[in-house]
Amino acid sequence: MATIGWLCGAVVGIAFLISGGAKVTDRAAWRRQAAAMRAPTWAVPALPWVELVVGAALVTRLAVPWAAIAGAISFLILSSSFFHQSSSSLRRSAIVRARSLEAASARMSS
Repeated sequence: MATIGWLCGAVVGIAFLISGGAKVTDRAAWRRQAAAMRAPTWAVPALPWVELVVGAALVTRLAVPWAAIAGAISFLILSSSFFHQSSSSLRRSAIVRARSLEAASARMSS
């Protein structure tokens, strides 16, 4: 059972290490992605380093409960900004479609 727990933590930790490493090596691309996702500006510079530390802690099993909590919080921050941005886009698309339908309906009735 302990092996399965370590394996799951290691897989998530490796994902965090890859993600943080990619953000650190190409900061310009990360800033563009973060802006597109409307990530909180205060989190953008810190997130790659948090991901690297959390990933290393999960892989090495150092401070596992705290590393897992920090990883979950960073995941929630980015996920909430992504879903907020996605729902805003969906609302805008729905408004555009509704206006198009209203215009088409008006043309058909006249």
